[in-house]
Amino acid sequence: MEADRADADRIEALEQSLIDERAVREQAQRRANELEQRVATWRTRAEERASRIERLERERRERANPAGWLRSQVATLRGSAAEEADPAQAAGGLETAHPTALRRSLPGTSIAHNIEGPLATILGQADAVDLDERPWDAVDLVVVDPARLGDLDRLDSWLDLAPRPPTVVVSDEPHRWRGAETVIGAGPPGEGRNLSLPEPIVEASDRSITEILAGTSGTIVDESGEVTGILSELDDSTSGAIASAAASGIPVAPSRDLVRSPGQSTRSRRWAWEHRDPAVLLTELLDRVGVAHKPLLPHTAGLLISNRPDRVVTAVEGFMAQTYSECELVVGCHGISTDPLRSLVDEQGWGDAVSILDLPTTMPLGSCTNEAAAATTASVLAKIDDDDHYGPGYLRDAVLAMRYSGAPVIGKAAQFTYVESADRTVLRRAQTEETMVTGILTGATLVFERAIWDAVRFPDRPRMIDIHFLNGVRAAGGTVYANSRWEFVYRRGPGAHTWDISDERTLEASEPAWDGWRPERSHV
Repeated sequence: MEADRADADRIEALEQSLIDERAVREQAQRRANELEQRVATWRTRAEERASRIERLERERRERANPAGWLRSQVATLRGSAAEEADPAQAAGGLETAHPTALRRSLPGTSIAHNIEGPLATILGQADAVDLDERPWDAVDLVVVDPARLGDLDRLDSWLDLAPRPPTVVVSDEPHRWRGAETVIGAGPPGEGRNLSLPEPIVEASDRSITEILAGTSGTIVDESGEVTGILSELDDSTSGAIASAAASGIPVAPSRDLVRSPGQSTRSRRWAWEHRDPAVLLTELLDRVGVAHKPLLPHTAGLLISNRPDRVVTAVEGFMAQTYSECELVVGCHGISTDPLRSLVDEQGWGDAVSILDLPTTMPLGSCTNEAAAATTASVLAKIDDDDHYGPGYLRDAVLAMRYSGAPVIGKAAQFTYVESADRTVLRRAQTEETMVTGILTGATLVFERAIWDAVRFPDRPRMIDIHFLNGVRAAGGTVYANSRWEFVYRRGPGAHTWDISDERTLEASEPAWDGWRPERSHV
């Protein structure tokens, strides 16, 4: 009996040992599978990063040595154009940005011309060369003023060639140059080819706005003699001087009341840069003649990381109301279910406009933000918080500020803040807007070029990632620009804040704006 019991015990022990060994093997297999999945994920990320680096290097080479027009694509070219919380201190060390600084907006488009005057400013936004410095067939577009050419037979012969790059003739005789894709001039239109371009924004590198507007009727000046407003309409008849003033942020409107209305300087600036920026006019010209070019408006992606299921849906709905057309949203559900958000996206038919990531609770906020950035190929990235208000013109103004400031990072220093405990909205740092800054910005308003993120990234930590990111940007030689106060309201509710200051102190250190939660008052 004892021997049988001993045998049974040994068999039971052996069976248990086999069970334990099987469990160990299964656990090891699971770990091996997880490791294999991680390796595949990181391999994919590495391939994507290598692809982005290759694309950026290719774009850099194109900017340095723009290719000429592609003969094999002439038919296509002629048909149509190819396609976190707020900081504790105010930003300091301010330096004023040039009011009309223009960035080269259309790299890789080569234009040969013999034009002078405002049209030359427009063409200069691409890679423009003198007509005699490069063969006419070695560029993407030819722009000719026959009066300055001297050899009209040469132009006639050129227009008879096929194939050849699209050609624009600047002349008051549109019927004389029927072979051109477009004729720019004051004469009567010739078979729909006449194109009228308004005068572009005037560059004011050596003259103040006051000097530019000297003698202009309808200006409003303050006691120091500075122009504080202009009585004028903003339309096709607006002069270059007034457009230049509007581009610098001087309010322009047909009446004194409108000139002095809140946000009029921002509205005037929008109009100038959206309608009279030389790059905008060049885009219209290239589209008209069918020359493929880099899009003027960069594709932009919002990066929203949220661990609050009660707010993430509202935040997504708010972002999708943006008036900026070239945008998408990447949402990182940080330890919360993605199901409600996926249902919303399906119901609204947003499709590819919204990407949803399932991020583990253990992943720090900085890593989550980097994951979201890696999930999109957009050339501009915008950090979005789930409890603040972003007006419909928020992204449009930020991307516009990149154009006129030349800074790769945009954000808000002056900001409307709703203090929930007092049910009151105030304006913080009212004087720090539309200027370069060496201090810090509201983390929820950071909008930045992808190349900056490629170089810096957010730190692998749970808090204060925005401050470290901005420090990295400046260490890498990047500049930071604070745009206007409009189109954003920071919501300060109960709980801990990176911005460690009491509600009472917040109210004391700010200007009153309005009572209650009325974020629509930040819209202009």
